[in-house]
Formats: sequence, C-alpha cells, structure tokens
Amino acid sequence: MGIDLQNKTVLVTREAGQAHLFAEKIKRFGGHPEQVPLLKVSRVTDGNHYKIFDNIQNYEWLFFTSANGIRYFFELWSSYFTRQDLADKNFAVVGRKTGEVLRSYGYQARFIPRTYNAKTMAKEFLKKYDPKFSVLLIRGEQSSPILPQALLRASVEFDSLTVYRTFINIENGDLLNEKLASGKIDYITLTSPSIVDAFYTLSNHGQKITEMNIVCIGTSTARRASEKGLRNLLIPKYFTIEGMIARMSDHIAWEEGDCK
Repeated sequence: MGIDLQNKTVLVTREAGQAHLFAEKIKRFGGHPEQVPLLKVSRVTDGNHYKIFDNIQNYEWLFFTSANGIRYFFELWSSYFTRQDLADKNFAVVGRKTGEVLRSYGYQARFIPRTYNAKTMAKEFLKKYDPKFSVLLIRGEQSSPILPQALLRASVEFDSLTVYRTFINIENGDLLNEKLASGKIDYITLTSPSIVDAFYTLSNHGQKITEMNIVCIGTSTARRASEKGLRNLLIPKYFTIEGMIARMSDHIAWEEGDCK
C-alpha cells in the first residue's frame, strides 16, 4: 500500500528555510500543509572560529549533527578561506539527509549511524573508530550534550565549534494558536527538541493539544515532547521527514480501519 495522506491537514513547525521542502512533500503525498515556523536560525561568529580554522590540520574527524551545522560551517569556512579544501578530513554525520547536504558541498561522509540520533552516533562511532587526533564537533548553541559527554568518557580529544543559534519565533505565536483552535489540524509535526520547547512556549496549553496527533522526527524529540506533557506521539521508523510522512500515512490507514 502506497503512502497517502488522504487530504489530512499537517502543521509544519520547522524553521522557515526548511519548512518549504517539508510542505512540498506533504502536498506530493496528498496532504494539506499549514506552515507555522516556530524557530529562527542565525549564524554565530566569534574569534574562536578563526583559531580553529587556523589549526584545522589538527582535527582528524569533523562531526555534523544537523544540516544547519553544515550550512553555517561552510559559510564561515568560505568567508575565511577562498580555496583551501578539507579533502584530507573524515566526516561523520548524524543521518542520511545530513549526508546529502554535506555532499552538496563536495564532501562524502565516512560515518553515518544506523539510527539517526546523537546517542547512537556516539556509541557506534566509538565502537568502530579510535581517533588518533582531535575530533571537531560542529554544533548549534542548544545542541544535545550527549555526544561531547560520550567522547569525554572515552577519553577522545575534541573541540566544539558553535556555528549557529536558534530563537523562538515569537511573532508566530498568535498564528500557531489560531491554527490549533481551528479544529482543522490533523497532525502536528515536531522535528527537534528545540521546536518542542518553542511549541510548548507559544501554544496555549490545554486538553485539546494533548489529544492531538503529534509526529516527532525521532526519539530525542519524542522524549522532550513527553517531558512537556504531550501525548499521542507518533515516531517514524526512519528519522527523516519522509519517515514522518510514512508514519502519518500508516496512522491514517489504521484509523480508517485498513490495517485493523
């Protein structure tokens, strides 16, 4: 049975620069997207960047845990170096989609975990590799501490490079609550713990929200949603937006009785 969203209305909450692609895929599979971006993302620049760039030869591995990390890292890199490349570096990315973004900059990931989250990334990487030189973690300001903590426990030398920060999109609070109150939203999608926090901050909490179907991109996002008291959480088999769409399709089929 193919993926079919059966004209269900899906609330897309991810940052505006990424929401459009998600919305287009929802429409492609027969759904109706409503875009209400709950985060804003901006690049971080400080003197530590240039110190690390000057000593980039010291790093054996570069770790990326998000597409935003890749984009903002290479923005900074290209503004600092016009020609020098990173062909001698090993790249680790948290998932297949992040790897595709990396390839768009001309580099191939050597390591991708089987499950797309930081905990699995750390466990599988340390089981397979024993870095002889430092690791560079390219992150956002609110990135999970799981990966650096795992490297510390394994006595792996590393540095962290913060290249972007996220902000709650306060301006969209009224729009969010208008959509939630309309009674027309069939699924709410949450694609990071930061978006869960923004959703919880901006939404008018109530029984109605806890009864709505909420699709979380992975276990870390679902854990944060559960901590905030959200229920009816749906987690896809694959932690991608395509996986989220497939999970909604399966849920719709089950509710319609096709899979009972």
